[in-house]
Amino acid sequence: MPQVQSFIIYNIYINDINHVTVMSYQILFANDTNIFIADHNLNNLINYINSEFQAISEWFQINKLPLNVDKRNIALFMSPKTL
Repeated sequence: MPQVQSFIIYNIYINDINHVTVMSYQILFANDTNIFIADHNLNNLINYINSEFQAISEWFQINKLPLNVDKRNIALFMSPKTL
């Protein structure tokens, strides 16, 4: 039962991370955060990603949580017409 309580406390603690970003949609699962950003312009998209990641990094620092940037991945999805 202590693991369940720890999981619940962690989720309550991290739950407000959704309020840190303005341009992305987030999905939280256990200790993973998935961020989704869409734009038709690649340069805008890159700027949005950098801005959102900066805001999230600051949130992690303020809340004294570790952020493992080595696990960070980016997937770019484009329509065949765009290629």
